[in-house]
Amino acid sequence: VLVVGADGSTAGAAYVFLFDGGDWVFEQKLLPDPAASPINFGTALAVGGNVIVVGADEDDENETESGAAYVFRFDGKSWAREQKLSASDGEAFDFFGSAVAIDGDTCLVGSPFAFATDTFAGAVYRFHFNGTTWVELQKLMAADGRVGDGFGSSLTLETDTVVVGAPLDNSARTNSGSAYVFTSKGSTWVQRQKLLPPVEAAFDQFGFSVAMSGEALVVGSPGDLDKSPTPGAAQVFRFNGSAWTWERTLIADDGAPQDGFGWSIGLSGDRVAVGAPMDDAA
Repeated sequence: VLVVGADGSTAGAAYVFLFDGGDWVFEQKLLPDPAASPINFGTALAVGGNVIVVGADEDDENETESGAAYVFRFDGKSWAREQKLSASDGEAFDFFGSAVAIDGDTCLVGSPFAFATDTFAGAVYRFHFNGTTWVELQKLMAADGRVGDGFGSSLTLETDTVVVGAPLDNSARTNSGSAYVFTSKGSTWVQRQKLLPPVEAAFDQFGFSVAMSGEALVVGSPGDLDKSPTPGAAQVFRFNGSAWTWERTLIADDGAPQDGFGWSIGLSGDRVAVGAPMDDAA
Protein backbone atom coordinates (compact mmCIF):
# COMPACT_ATOMS: atom_id res chain seq x y z
CA VAL A 1 0.00 0.00 0.00
CA LEU A 2 1.24 3.46 -0.97
CA VAL A 3 -0.42 6.67 0.21
CA VAL A 4 0.29 10.10 -1.30
CA GLY A 5 -0.80 13.32 0.36
CA ALA A 6 -2.13 16.36 -1.48
CA ASP A 7 -2.55 18.90 1.29
CA GLY A 8 -4.12 22.22 0.40
CA SER A 9 -5.22 25.56 1.77
CA THR A 10 -8.90 24.63 1.58
CA ALA A 11 -9.09 20.90 2.34
CA GLY A 12 -6.65 18.39 0.91
CA ALA A 13 -6.78 14.70 0.13
CA ALA A 14 -4.79 11.47 0.29
CA TYR A 15 -4.57 8.99 -2.57
CA VAL A 16 -4.19 5.26 -1.95
CA PHE A 17 -2.40 3.02 -4.45
CA LEU A 18 -2.07 -0.78 -4.29
CA PHE A 19 0.75 -2.81 -5.86
CA ASP A 20 -0.80 -5.67 -7.84
CA GLY A 21 2.48 -7.49 -8.46
CA GLY A 22 3.37 -5.59 -11.60
CA ASP A 23 2.19 -2.02 -11.19
CA TRP A 24 0.84 0.53 -8.70
CA VAL A 25 -2.91 0.85 -9.22
CA PHE A 26 -5.01 3.70 -7.86
CA GLU A 27 -7.42 2.37 -5.25
CA GLN A 28 -9.16 5.20 -3.39
CA LYS A 29 -9.15 8.91 -2.63
CA LEU A 30 -9.39 9.67 1.10
CA LEU A 31 -11.12 12.85 2.23
CA PRO A 32 -11.72 14.47 5.62
CA ASP A 33 -15.07 14.99 7.31
CA PRO A 34 -17.00 17.34 4.99
CA ALA A 35 -18.90 18.81 7.94
CA ALA A 36 -15.71 20.01 9.62
CA SER A 37 -13.38 22.82 8.63
CA PRO A 38 -10.26 20.81 7.76
CA ILE A 39 -7.18 22.41 6.25
CA ASN A 40 -3.95 20.70 5.22
CA PHE A 41 -5.44 17.20 5.23
CA GLY A 42 -2.61 15.03 3.90
CA THR A 43 0.27 17.02 5.35
CA ALA A 44 1.47 13.88 7.19
CA LEU A 45 0.84 10.19 6.51
CA ALA A 46 1.44 6.84 8.16
CA VAL A 47 0.48 3.32 7.09
CA GLY A 48 0.34 0.33 9.41
CA GLY A 49 -1.21 -2.85 8.05
CA ASN A 50 -4.87 -2.13 7.39
CA VAL A 51 -4.80 1.33 9.01
CA ILE A 52 -3.89 4.70 7.50
CA VAL A 53 -3.43 7.86 9.57
CA VAL A 54 -3.65 11.25 7.85
CA GLY A 55 -2.55 14.48 9.52
CA ALA A 56 -4.45 17.74 9.07
CA ASP A 57 -2.37 20.18 11.09
CA GLU A 58 -4.44 23.30 10.36
CA ASP A 59 -7.80 21.72 11.14
CA ASP A 60 -9.92 23.86 13.50
CA GLU A 61 -11.07 20.86 15.59
CA ASN A 62 -10.45 22.52 18.98
CA GLU A 63 -9.57 26.09 18.05
CA THR A 64 -8.05 27.89 15.07
CA GLU A 65 -5.45 25.62 13.47
CA SER A 66 -5.30 23.41 16.55
CA GLY A 67 -5.02 20.44 14.18
CA ALA A 68 -6.37 16.91 13.88
CA ALA A 69 -5.53 13.45 12.55
CA TYR A 70 -7.89 11.08 10.72
CA VAL A 71 -7.76 7.30 11.04
CA PHE A 72 -8.96 5.09 8.17
CA ARG A 73 -9.29 1.31 8.35
CA PHE A 74 -9.62 -1.17 5.48
CA ASP A 75 -12.89 -3.09 5.92
CA GLY A 76 -12.20 -5.66 3.20
CA LYS A 77 -13.65 -3.54 0.42
CA SER A 78 -12.55 0.04 0.99
CA TRP A 79 -10.79 2.40 3.38
CA ALA A 80 -13.44 3.65 5.79
CA ARG A 81 -13.00 6.67 8.05
CA GLU A 82 -12.80 5.27 11.58
CA GLN A 83 -12.08 8.20 13.89
CA LYS A 84 -10.89 11.79 14.03
CA LEU A 85 -8.16 12.32 16.64
CA SER A 86 -7.42 15.55 18.48
CA ALA A 87 -5.50 16.51 21.59
CA SER A 88 -7.48 16.52 24.84
CA ASP A 89 -5.82 19.84 25.74
CA GLY A 90 -5.53 21.20 22.20
CA GLU A 91 -5.31 24.94 21.69
CA ALA A 92 -5.11 27.35 18.77
CA PHE A 93 -2.05 27.06 16.54
CA ASP A 94 -0.79 23.80 18.08
CA PHE A 95 -0.60 22.22 14.59
CA PHE A 96 -1.49 18.78 15.96
CA GLY A 97 -1.13 16.37 13.02
CA SER A 98 2.11 17.82 11.62
CA ALA A 99 3.61 14.34 12.00
CA VAL A 100 1.98 10.93 12.49
CA ALA A 101 3.25 7.40 13.10
CA ILE A 102 1.54 4.06 13.67
CA ASP A 103 2.64 0.60 14.71
CA GLY A 104 0.02 -2.00 15.62
CA ASP A 105 -2.43 -0.55 18.12
CA THR A 106 -0.25 2.49 18.87
CA CYS A 107 -0.64 5.80 17.06
CA LEU A 108 1.47 8.89 17.72
CA VAL A 109 0.62 12.41 16.60
CA GLY A 110 3.04 15.33 16.70
CA SER A 111 1.92 18.77 17.83
CA PRO A 112 5.06 20.92 17.44
CA PHE A 113 3.69 24.12 18.98
CA ALA A 114 1.66 22.63 21.82
CA PHE A 115 2.11 23.90 25.36
CA ALA A 116 4.53 21.51 27.07
CA THR A 117 7.56 21.90 29.36
CA ASP A 118 7.78 25.49 28.17
CA THR A 119 5.29 27.61 26.24
CA PHE A 120 4.84 26.20 22.72
CA ALA A 121 7.78 23.78 23.12
CA GLY A 122 5.83 21.02 21.36
CA ALA A 123 4.48 17.61 22.29
CA VAL A 124 3.59 14.17 20.94
CA TYR A 125 0.30 12.48 21.83
CA ARG A 126 0.11 8.72 22.21
CA PHE A 127 -3.13 6.91 21.35
CA HIS A 128 -4.05 3.24 21.84
CA PHE A 129 -6.70 1.27 19.95
CA ASN A 130 -8.72 -0.74 22.48
CA GLY A 131 -10.57 -2.77 19.88
CA THR A 132 -13.33 -0.23 19.44
CA THR A 133 -11.86 3.27 19.61
CA TRP A 134 -8.59 5.18 19.80
CA VAL A 135 -7.94 6.47 23.33
CA GLU A 136 -5.36 9.10 24.30
CA LEU A 137 -2.94 7.61 26.84
CA GLN A 138 -0.01 9.97 27.20
CA LYS A 139 1.48 13.31 26.23
CA LEU A 140 5.21 12.99 25.47
CA MET A 141 7.39 16.04 26.11
CA ALA A 142 11.11 16.78 26.01
CA ALA A 143 12.62 16.96 29.48
CA ASP A 144 14.52 20.11 28.51
CA GLY A 145 11.97 21.49 26.06
CA ARG A 146 11.95 25.23 25.43
CA VAL A 147 9.67 27.62 23.61
CA GLY A 148 9.75 27.17 19.84
CA ASP A 149 11.74 23.90 19.75
CA GLY A 150 9.27 22.31 17.35
CA PHE A 151 9.30 19.02 19.28
CA GLY A 152 6.94 16.71 17.37
CA SER A 153 7.70 18.07 13.89
CA SER A 154 8.78 14.57 12.83
CA LEU A 155 8.21 11.05 14.16
CA THR A 156 9.34 7.48 13.60
CA LEU A 157 7.98 4.51 15.55
CA GLU A 158 8.93 0.85 15.84
CA THR A 159 7.31 -1.36 18.48
CA ASP A 160 8.25 0.25 21.80
CA THR A 161 10.68 2.92 20.56
CA VAL A 162 9.87 6.34 19.13
CA VAL A 163 12.21 9.06 17.91
CA VAL A 164 10.88 12.62 17.88
CA GLY A 165 12.46 15.46 15.93
CA ALA A 166 12.83 18.98 17.37
CA PRO A 167 14.45 20.84 14.45
CA LEU A 168 14.20 24.30 16.03
CA ASP A 169 15.92 23.33 19.29
CA ASN A 170 18.46 26.00 20.28
CA SER A 171 20.31 23.98 22.94
CA ALA A 172 23.53 23.86 20.88
CA ARG A 173 23.13 26.69 18.34
CA THR A 174 20.21 28.71 16.99
CA ASN A 175 17.85 26.21 15.31
CA SER A 176 20.60 23.59 15.25
CA GLY A 177 18.00 20.98 16.18
CA SER A 178 17.86 17.69 18.07
CA ALA A 179 16.02 14.37 18.25
CA TYR A 180 14.68 12.55 21.31
CA VAL A 181 14.39 8.81 21.91
CA PHE A 182 11.55 7.44 24.06
CA THR A 183 10.97 3.80 24.99
CA SER A 184 8.24 2.03 26.94
CA LYS A 185 8.58 1.49 30.66
CA GLY A 186 5.58 -0.53 31.69
CA SER A 187 2.51 1.37 30.56
CA THR A 188 4.41 4.67 30.25
CA TRP A 189 6.90 5.86 27.65
CA VAL A 190 9.94 7.70 29.01
CA GLN A 191 12.74 9.73 27.45
CA ARG A 192 15.96 7.71 27.16
CA GLN A 193 18.31 9.81 25.05
CA LYS A 194 18.74 13.14 23.29
CA LEU A 195 20.54 12.95 19.95
CA LEU A 196 22.63 15.72 18.42
CA PRO A 197 24.62 15.81 15.17
CA PRO A 198 28.40 15.26 15.28
CA VAL A 199 28.95 18.92 14.41
CA GLU A 200 26.35 21.40 15.64
CA ALA A 201 25.78 24.50 13.53
CA ALA A 202 23.12 27.17 13.55
CA PHE A 203 20.11 26.65 11.28
CA ASP A 204 20.96 23.01 10.47
CA GLN A 205 17.49 21.94 11.66
CA PHE A 206 18.68 18.48 12.67
CA GLY A 207 15.50 16.47 13.35
CA PHE A 208 13.50 17.95 10.50
CA SER A 209 12.90 14.35 9.39
CA VAL A 210 13.53 10.98 11.06
CA ALA A 211 13.29 7.33 9.99
CA MET A 212 14.07 4.13 11.88
CA SER A 213 14.43 0.52 10.77
CA GLY A 214 15.68 -2.09 13.20
CA GLU A 215 18.92 -0.86 14.76
CA ALA A 216 19.42 1.93 12.21
CA LEU A 217 18.17 5.51 12.50
CA VAL A 218 18.57 8.36 10.02
CA VAL A 219 17.95 12.00 10.96
CA GLY A 220 17.57 14.70 8.31
CA SER A 221 19.31 18.05 8.65
CA PRO A 222 18.30 20.11 5.59
CA GLY A 223 19.61 23.47 6.86
CA ASP A 224 17.82 26.79 6.84
CA LEU A 225 16.92 27.66 3.26
CA ASP A 226 17.53 31.39 3.69
CA LYS A 227 20.54 31.54 6.00
CA SER A 228 22.57 28.41 5.32
CA PRO A 229 24.80 27.84 2.27
CA THR A 230 24.91 24.10 2.91
CA PRO A 231 23.00 21.64 0.71
CA GLY A 232 21.85 19.61 3.73
CA ALA A 233 22.80 16.24 5.19
CA ALA A 234 21.41 13.10 6.80
CA GLN A 235 23.00 11.65 9.94
CA VAL A 236 23.06 7.88 10.50
CA PHE A 237 22.89 6.44 14.02
CA ARG A 238 23.02 2.82 15.13
CA PHE A 239 21.78 1.16 18.31
CA ASN A 240 24.60 -0.66 20.11
CA GLY A 241 22.38 -2.48 22.59
CA SER A 242 22.23 0.31 25.14
CA ALA A 243 22.28 3.61 23.25
CA TRP A 244 22.11 5.19 19.79
CA THR A 245 25.55 6.25 18.56
CA TRP A 246 26.46 8.32 15.52
CA GLU A 247 27.81 6.28 12.60
CA ARG A 248 28.24 8.49 9.53
CA THR A 249 27.02 11.52 7.59
CA LEU A 250 25.24 11.15 4.25
CA ILE A 251 25.50 13.95 1.69
CA ALA A 252 24.59 14.25 -1.97
CA ASP A 253 27.52 13.87 -4.40
CA ASP A 254 26.10 16.72 -6.47
CA GLY A 255 24.78 18.75 -3.54
CA ALA A 256 24.35 22.48 -4.06
CA PRO A 257 23.40 25.33 -1.70
CA GLN A 258 19.81 25.26 -0.48
CA ASP A 259 18.97 21.85 -2.00
CA GLY A 260 17.26 20.88 1.25
CA PHE A 261 18.86 17.42 1.26
CA GLY A 262 17.43 15.68 4.32
CA TRP A 263 13.99 17.28 4.06
CA SER A 264 12.45 13.81 4.07
CA ILE A 265 13.79 10.33 4.87
CA GLY A 266 12.69 6.81 4.03
CA LEU A 267 14.47 3.81 5.55
CA SER A 268 13.94 0.08 5.15
CA GLY A 269 16.57 -2.48 6.09
CA ASP A 270 19.87 -1.42 4.53
CA ARG A 271 18.38 1.09 2.08
CA VAL A 272 17.69 4.77 2.73
CA ALA A 273 16.09 7.40 0.50
CA VAL A 274 16.72 11.09 1.17
CA GLY A 275 14.62 13.89 -0.30
CA ALA A 276 16.10 17.16 -1.62
CA PRO A 277 13.05 19.14 -2.80
CA MET A 278 14.91 22.31 -3.81
CA ASP A 279 17.51 20.55 -5.99
CA ASP A 280 17.84 22.30 -9.36
CA ALA A 281 19.59 19.36 -11.05
CA ALA A 282 16.86 18.89 -13.65
